Amino acid sequence: MTCIHPFAVFSLVLCYLTSICLSETPNFVSSGGITVRSISKLNSELYEITISTTAVRGDQKVRILLPRDYTSSAKTRRYPVLYLFHGSLGNAADWTTGGKAQTILGHSPLITVMPDGGSFGWYTNWLNPGHVAPQNWRTFHMEQLVSWIDRNLRTVNEKKGRAVIGLSMGGFGAIRYAELYSDRFAFAASFSGALDLQDFRIQTGILGSVTIDSKPLDGPFGAALLPWTQEGWVAQNPITHAASLKGVKLALYTGNQGILEGTVRDTTYRLLDKLKSLNIPVYFNDYTNGASIGNGCKGGHDFACWNGALIDVLPPFISYSDSDVKELRSWAAVPRDNNGNYVALNMIDEDELGQPAEHRAWSSGLNTAENYLGEGPTKQQRILFSRKVQSEQAALVTDERSVEHILSYIDRHRPRRRRKYRLTWRTFLNTMSGMDKIYAEDDFLADHLYYRLLFIFFDSVFRGISQVMFANNPLSGIIITVGLFIGNWELALYGLLGTTVSTFTAHVLGFNYSAIRSGLYGYNGCLTAMGIAYFNFPHSPQLIPAVVIMSIFSSIFAMAVGKVLIQKLEIAPFTFAFQISTWIWLLGSLRYRYFFIDGTILSPSLLSTNKIKPDLSNVTFPGYSVEDNFVGFFAGIAQVYFIDNPYTGAIILVGVCLCSRILAFFALFGSVTGQLIAAYLLGVSPQSIHAGLWGYNTVLTCQALGGMFFVLYGYRIWLFTLYGSLVTILLQAAVSAFLSPVGMPTLTFPFTAICWIFCLIAGSKDLIAVKVTSVSVPEDHYRRYCISQLIKDQFYFLNHITNLSLSADDELTWEELSKIQSEFLPILMCSYVYLNDYRSLKMLVKQENNIRFTDQNYRSPLHISVSQGNFKITKWLIEDVKIDVNLVDRYGNTPLFDAIWHGHFHLLAYLFNRGARLPGDKSRELAFYLNAFVYEGNLGAMKCLIQCGLNPNIGDYDGKNSLHIAVLTNQIDIVIYLVEKTRVWLDIADHSHRTAMDYSLTLEDPTIRNYLSDKVANKHNPLSINPEKQIFLANSEEKLSEKQEDKSSTKHLDEILLPSLFWIISAQNDHAKVSHFLQQFSHLNVSKCMDYDLRSIAHVAAVDGRLETIEFLAKLTEKSRFEEIVLREDRWGVTPLDEAYRNRHFHVCDFILNNIDRQLQRPVKHYENKVVDLVHKWHKTHSLLTLVTSGQSERIDGLFFRGYLNLQEVYTDYLGRTPMHYAAANGHLNVVRVLRKYGYDGLTQQDRWGNYPIDEARRNNYQYIVDEFEKNSS
Repeated sequence: MTCIHPFAVFSLVLCYLTSICLSETPNFVSSGGITVRSISKLNSELYEITISTTAVRGDQKVRILLPRDYTSSAKTRRYPVLYLFHGSLGNAADWTTGGKAQTILGHSPLITVMPDGGSFGWYTNWLNPGHVAPQNWRTFHMEQLVSWIDRNLRTVNEKKGRAVIGLSMGGFGAIRYAELYSDRFAFAASFSGALDLQDFRIQTGILGSVTIDSKPLDGPFGAALLPWTQEGWVAQNPITHAASLKGVKLALYTGNQGILEGTVRDTTYRLLDKLKSLNIPVYFNDYTNGASIGNGCKGGHDFACWNGALIDVLPPFISYSDSDVKELRSWAAVPRDNNGNYVALNMIDEDELGQPAEHRAWSSGLNTAENYLGEGPTKQQRILFSRKVQSEQAALVTDERSVEHILSYIDRHRPRRRRKYRLTWRTFLNTMSGMDKIYAEDDFLADHLYYRLLFIFFDSVFRGISQVMFANNPLSGIIITVGLFIGNWELALYGLLGTTVSTFTAHVLGFNYSAIRSGLYGYNGCLTAMGIAYFNFPHSPQLIPAVVIMSIFSSIFAMAVGKVLIQKLEIAPFTFAFQISTWIWLLGSLRYRYFFIDGTILSPSLLSTNKIKPDLSNVTFPGYSVEDNFVGFFAGIAQVYFIDNPYTGAIILVGVCLCSRILAFFALFGSVTGQLIAAYLLGVSPQSIHAGLWGYNTVLTCQALGGMFFVLYGYRIWLFTLYGSLVTILLQAAVSAFLSPVGMPTLTFPFTAICWIFCLIAGSKDLIAVKVTSVSVPEDHYRRYCISQLIKDQFYFLNHITNLSLSADDELTWEELSKIQSEFLPILMCSYVYLNDYRSLKMLVKQENNIRFTDQNYRSPLHISVSQGNFKITKWLIEDVKIDVNLVDRYGNTPLFDAIWHGHFHLLAYLFNRGARLPGDKSRELAFYLNAFVYEGNLGAMKCLIQCGLNPNIGDYDGKNSLHIAVLTNQIDIVIYLVEKTRVWLDIADHSHRTAMDYSLTLEDPTIRNYLSDKVANKHNPLSINPEKQIFLANSEEKLSEKQEDKSSTKHLDEILLPSLFWIISAQNDHAKVSHFLQQFSHLNVSKCMDYDLRSIAHVAAVDGRLETIEFLAKLTEKSRFEEIVLREDRWGVTPLDEAYRNRHFHVCDFILNNIDRQLQRPVKHYENKVVDLVHKWHKTHSLLTLVTSGQSERIDGLFFRGYLNLQEVYTDYLGRTPMHYAAANGHLNVVRVLRKYGYDGLTQQDRWGNYPIDEARRNNYQYIVDEFEKNSS
């Protein structure tokens, strides 16, 4: 029986009571206008306090996130406070529910306060709160909450201890509070904030939201929208008071996706420009498409981006020198795990272990990121052709700790310069999409907001006028309007009024913005207004209200009928809304007292055939003069707008021609065929032919069928269009006879009915329908079809791909063509680049100018050309095609990184001078390489990375940067280079709080210590280098093309395309189809086929764990050949066996291993270029150490087994730490056993401090690791 000594029990009780006394549980009490209603502890660190305040009506909630050591730390310990503000329709819980504030900030030594700001409170004291008074949100937050927090918690109660960050509406609040209380906040950041209250769109949104919230329309800032009601808005506008932000460290973030984000983006840029004009420094991040944020951000107005922004903004911003909060220095450099979370560092004092602290921090900063042959902590390298792509991880941040450091790198972090769209004569053709770029990207009328909005609005109005003729071009609309005024100025005015009213109605009702911008809600209003005016008496002003009412109705009806026709039947509504609206008014006018129909115009006599029918044996044609026919051809076009002037028709043709020559041709074609059919087949009166009354319906029919809703391809479409013109005339005559008894016009109903019928038979042979949501202009439809045909010819395998449903007789639909274009065009372009087929590539670009498409792995043609070292195509892609030089592929690589990785240094100067940069997501990995180059003493390799834009201040996962390593390795020449030729900072500390100066004190040689002391004494400032003009980039770039030879590949196109096709088939999970596909094309030698990234079918099969495909390859080839297939490396050195291990398809791994007889031992591969050799050497070390840290023993075993990792090499880092050190420090017993299998032990290998792996295991209390070492040593 075991006895417990009474003194031991007493000691335990005493310790427990002492811990209670020393710790402090927060106690929130009422004070300063705040009354505490309830306190809820949501978890160990997160509290939710319900309070009431004298400043705001109703109970409010405040969420408070405390540091993990708050209750256990000394009572004298104080913490800085971060205030996080939510956006519209939000509350205090937003940052911890939709957002990940606790995950991101959980390890940081600061207090985070998240208060309610009202669903639409707008962080201000309302001017007119009305029945919801009081609404004094600024008073609540700034006069009550801040002091209440300081009274109840141990805060740093001064300016340097407070920061404020907000999103959307809260972004406005953060900046506004920083302006009003610049003496209280050291830092302020806005994420997608509404920062210009004088923006018409912001004012409209605020008024609408406040109204929805059942609060006074003019509550927060007063009345809006009109120039004389702006006083309240100007008084609270952040831009107006930007000068007050001096002395506050600032950060602005914005994206570009969606209407809302696009609106706040404009306001952010205006504030940024204002701050620059005031010489106020600001850290700015335009995370367009989420590239610089990661975390799954796509550039939108959502928490995926705001979480990433929170991760990005805090480390470089929050840095203190005060001893009470010095822990934030190390927190700013703490590495993050695979989810972007900061990893806690268990700092160990020197006195505790008797060891220097500098070698301790590395083992506690666990890197749990998955890294495999180039995959960094953010999973930069993704699996090729994988269908299971994970969401993007948070981007890594640099180790600079202070705002001063950030400001010194403002040129590197500056937003991309927004390219001014260059106006040319081509801008005014087709749909004038360039104008949208000007509105969205340039500072178009930035100083005259109302004029800008008015300009954009009337752009939509004139598009609506031209959309009557299917022309989506505002200049076409202007030209057509001029023609209408020439023909009948009164009708033209009514048409302009109707289009304006219907377009404005669509805006007010919040219809689809892109449809409004395209004029799709304007053309029905135009025709409705002109039709009502034409058949009534346009001279009477009392007709204006009727036109306005029915124009509004036409937009509403168009929206309603569109939901049925477009969404259910997938056909366009055409002008049906105009017909219904006009008929409603005209029929009603028969009963109205104050409105009359012009009976002389609405007489059906003109549209009737001869009442006296001649004998069939004596048929004669009426006398149609040449003038009647010729004038009627152009009058028929003008009759679409109820005008019979041939000059108007000619001008309309000119306007339509600007948008589309095909549309203009078929407008004339339709008028000619309709008039001739009516005259010589139906024998209508010469007067109606002269007036063009039998041409306007066929004008629209031929336009719709001849290229607008069907691809203009083949002779059958011409017969189809001609027949459509014929039946339109027949239907017009029938409808005219049907409606004549009630005195109603046919309008454009014959055109609408015939087009509905013909569009419903879409997809028939040789009638290639255009999906209604993909309609553009006929030229674009034809061009895309030709490209798709080209791709189909190249990919003759397509008939074997079931997901496209291609039949043997080449029966295609537009949806299939769109799918072919999106999936195969990028693959074909990259394949042409790989083959150096410059001629085919140019031909493809000539037909499809959007070569910026990337494949399923975001690899662009520029990535491939740079990887191949092809200067000719690289130069053409950048200078002629204008491809983005900083596209990031799924592996986290930019073209500049690919050039370095593949050793094509002749491209570096050219790429960098044209804006190419290294990937931000690989900053830690690149810093590891830079430190390794310092350790190697290779100044040339260092310069290669630094002069390509790598920041020398970035630290590795231990926080050590290049200067730290240079000092530790006592290399004075490299120290001098870094200090005098780069922008390295002398006072950056690593995770052990040691600077380069601290390390120099440990050296016996005083040279470096004296050098650095002199620099510190002279207040050394880093060299300011313009990243656009790096040193080595002033080389002989102009001689590049003469020195380099672009080699062509000897591979056939089919061999390159086959793996891509296999990926598409394998995505269907049809195993039988996969086997059939491989057997069908066995003559291509499937086992040798590799795509442009050197990946084979075996790679694709291993990614998805398709054992049946691997088995088929084993049967198809001999054993030695199969071994070569499964161990073949792609462009990054990854084999199918690696892919199987990485994706944990162990059944595939077992099959491969059972079919390989021996363990491979390949000789160490060396490259001719020393820099490339070093990059690949240290890449292996980086990959192995990361796998060891994350405990992936199976993959490590596989790398040794296949010979990628060689037993002759020792993969130690530049501080002498072996993989066994990392395994022992992290407690991975499985990894320890694998490493022992390949010659590593824990007792004989020392790091630079003399520590063995067993020492690391003991220090971290991993006794089972110690036992393993000792067991094997005995």
